[in-house]
Amino acid sequence: MALTKPRQVGSPSEALAEFCDAVGPKAVAAFADISVSTLYNLLNPDLTGDISYARAAQWTDHFKVPALAEHMAHLAGGTFVPDVTVDAAATDMAALCDLVSKSSDAIGEFAKARGDGEWTVSEARAVRRELRELLVSIHAADRRLAAIEAGTVP
Repeated sequence: MALTKPRQVGSPSEALAEFCDAVGPKAVAAFADISVSTLYNLLNPDLTGDISYARAAQWTDHFKVPALAEHMAHLAGGTFVPDVTVDAAATDMAALCDLVSKSSDAIGEFAKARGDGEWTVSEARAVRRELRELLVSIHAADRRLAAIEAGTVP
């Protein structure tokens, strides 16, 4: 069930709602040992309930959903890029194809959004999602090249 109460773009309640949408409110509530209604109250931007940083870190670590880490990185003026494992069996051509594919997806989404000369929130989110996927591919390629440079990948 998606959390549908309007939230301010970029707010902590938006990040928490995105996290709960990805995991599922019942799973989060069960892990936190709280009722689903208590969780909804914590996520309600009109109420004063809040979760601690320690709890947010625990949820992120357990479920491996980056929504809260992305929010914190944004507040710090950065961009969260999840770490990747260097695949020794991967080919350089596969990495190149992934970079080209992700680049064209991001450029295409950007061009489509700007086609009418106006940005909407949903268009901006779609473009940012494509750009984040591109950043992960760039990071993966960088990690592979660093491993080659260090002699740890044949």
